[in-house]
Amino acid sequence: MLSPGRGRPQSLNQFGTDEVNAIINKYAEPPFHAHVTFQRHPKSGEEFSVIRAPGGSKVPVRSCSETPKGTIKNKVYYVRRPGPASEAPLDGHEWDALIRRCVMNQRGEIVEILRSFIPTPAQGNLAAIVDEGEALNQFSSDSFARWALNHKLIL
Repeated sequence: MLSPGRGRPQSLNQFGTDEVNAIINKYAEPPFHAHVTFQRHPKSGEEFSVIRAPGGSKVPVRSCSETPKGTIKNKVYYVRRPGPASEAPLDGHEWDALIRRCVMNQRGEIVEILRSFIPTPAQGNLAAIVDEGEALNQFSSDSFARWALNHKLIL
């Protein structure tokens, strides 16, 4: 069984929702809200804080301040790596993945923006649009029939 790490406090109450969100507000831009619950390990009975951060960010979150020991640098966008580790994106593929996640989280808004460029027909004009479509279909059929007649095709 693992023993608690050195320096671990007796109580984790100082790492509740308000305290974690104060840290987020100090170091993340734009800030987001996290929720903290406390869970006991089923075997050791040791308490752990579980932090739930929302997904679905529409913009990349970056650091807006540096930690005293420099573990977080100022104005850096971090991505998760195996290990666990968080580091700045190192190449175009990592930036692409980060931007793609943000764009996918905005897809509803993007669709609405694109929809705003498409004119909505007025109720009275809807019949005219349907009639134009039918006229186009008739024109196509008539044209093909004339072409087939000129080329002596049997339909």
